[in-house]
Amino acid sequence: MFERFNLRENPFRTVPSLGNDVVWAGFHDTENKIKQRINKSIRIPNSSIVLNWGEYGSGKTHAARYFSKENVLHDLCSSKPVPLSIVINLPKGKNVVWDLYTSILDKLKFHDIYDKLHSFDNIHSAIESVTDNEFIKKVLYSFYKANDQQTEVNNHIDDIVNFLYGNGNAKQREAFGLPRNISSNNDCIELLSAFFSLITSDLQKGYSCVILWIDEFEDVTMQTAANVTAVNSFIRGMIDKAPSNLLMFINFTQSAFANVSDLSAYLQEAVRSRVKERIEFSLPNQVQFLEYLIELLGFYRLKKGENDIKPFKQDMICQLISDLDNPSIRRFNEALSYLLEIADLDEKDTIDMALYNENKSDIIGWK
Repeated sequence: MFERFNLRENPFRTVPSLGNDVVWAGFHDTENKIKQRINKSIRIPNSSIVLNWGEYGSGKTHAARYFSKENVLHDLCSSKPVPLSIVINLPKGKNVVWDLYTSILDKLKFHDIYDKLHSFDNIHSAIESVTDNEFIKKVLYSFYKANDQQTEVNNHIDDIVNFLYGNGNAKQREAFGLPRNISSNNDCIELLSAFFSLITSDLQKGYSCVILWIDEFEDVTMQTAANVTAVNSFIRGMIDKAPSNLLMFINFTQSAFANVSDLSAYLQEAVRSRVKERIEFSLPNQVQFLEYLIELLGFYRLKKGENDIKPFKQDMICQLISDLDNPSIRRFNEALSYLLEIADLDEKDTIDMALYNENKSDIIGWK
């Protein structure tokens, strides 16, 4: 569709990419800060919290998805095992801790984890060391329980996962030797933290660390005071009960708060004191936009070698940035996506000032 522009597809996604389609272009200072923090967590057994702070559309969700790609994490690990990276949104429901718990479960590949645990050298000792809660120990032993036949393994995993979601029946609990279901907020925190500690306990065959991204944390402003306290208890409990191998990134949209100090009503002192770093996703300047544009287009070139902003003209790009008045990356991408689509529709090979001016009202909006 975009061959005329030497592009295999439209590079300017208006929603964050998923999976292997996620690329990183420009903004290498931010990229390096995230890399350094992940590297530190891989190499040093010390759980920590990082706040990512920026305007809507500044790239926080994109960063979460990019740095959850296995090949990206693998490149950061050197000789160590790859981390387990999980991206969730802050839930908006009434039972926020249970929703956080199930959101995390939704992202786990239980069959892969089951196989990994069965390769550990001393799983029993590891289970005994990750928690002093006897009920949680029984749950972990139940998940680990070995079976000879693959069909039995699959059925066993399905049954224990059903239990983890709170749907276990009396017959299943009896088979696992468990006295009750997962029910309380404390159960959720104790189980997840022990589980994360367990899967990172074997330095050769486990995960090097667990990276948990909580996106759209600004939605905490819509929660009740009780739920704000519950969210803080969850974060604090996870960091304290999985003290060695959990890196938590919390993404905030800056416009939801006047400044960082306004977070004090939503991140209590017990959590703020555990924050190790704040990474700012600032709005780009013109130079940063041009660097970003060159690198992003480079990923999508059909024929490699071009190192410029074709089919866009630089004077048009500079005028667009000025007219948009300090835009976010998302807003910039939306404008370029529209121009690219229009140029293709009109069979024009160059996106210049004339084309921009013809469509300016659709791009900028009425003022």
